[in-house]
Amino acid sequence: MPKLRIELNGTDVNPYEKLWGLKQNPFPQLGSYETDAAERCLDKLGGPPIPHDRAAEYIRETLTPYFTESFIKYCIANFRPGEVVRLCIEWEE
Repeated sequence: MPKLRIELNGTDVNPYEKLWGLKQNPFPQLGSYETDAAERCLDKLGGPPIPHDRAAEYIRETLTPYFTESFIKYCIANFRPGEVVRLCIEWEE
């Protein structure tokens, strides 16, 4: 079954910039042109720090074009300021 890894960067440091000089994770998870734009939106949440004062709004703006409201609410609920939260979503076909 397909799995999707989500990272929510609640720290003040971009881990990809610090390690490799990149803005976000450059490696696709599903490797399909149909999902590329959505995956880039998810990667944006794990790279540049999510602003703590408007985290819910930022996550919603980033994911709205490609993800359902319930998925967006799940990401918002799991955001933790000062931490990198890693989630793994698995779904059935």
